[in-house]
Amino acid sequence: RDDVHVRRAIAYAVDREGLVNALLKGNGEPLYALNPPEMWSGVMTVEEVHAFYDTLPKYEFDLTKAKEELAQSAHPDGFAFTAVVSSALPDLVNSLQSLAQNLSTIGIDMTVQEMDSNQWLAQYFRHENLGMQSMNYYPDFGDPAAYPYLFLHSDNARVDGMNASNYRNPEVDALINTANESTDPAGR
Repeated sequence: RDDVHVRRAIAYAVDREGLVNALLKGNGEPLYALNPPEMWSGVMTVEEVHAFYDTLPKYEFDLTKAKEELAQSAHPDGFAFTAVVSSALPDLVNSLQSLAQNLSTIGIDMTVQEMDSNQWLAQYFRHENLGMQSMNYYPDFGDPAAYPYLFLHSDNARVDGMNASNYRNPEVDALINTANESTDPAGR
């Protein structure tokens, strides 16, 4: 949805701690950014990364705040939508089912639709019926600019691109370009 209050309502409805405990048996930590902290190695120390992440907005699990955000949205009485997920990723299926249950308590009816992974990926890269997407991704190289470029840069908001949200922001593009083009760690 193109409504910041809907996005915030959904963000508050994600029980990150509960998912880490249930799906990972407590072996992990909730992440509030695209990059795991380890990807910043060579650019910032672990302490600097955590201090930086502490400056980012966090939407802790809070269904009261989720309901308040939804009330401010263009859909105060809720709405229904479908989230498609690869059936080959049971952890994501379970995560989305947990979210669907949480959202139902605030008036949002989210249906989790499992799809064959090849079919899901082909649809994703065609940028068809994107809606809410959920995927696993793992660092394949330690460049902290990689994920912002893939998932947020306007160049990738197209067919065969990874920016499935179709997010386009010239200021963000310029910052990502600086990170990709600079060799100075402070500038990056």
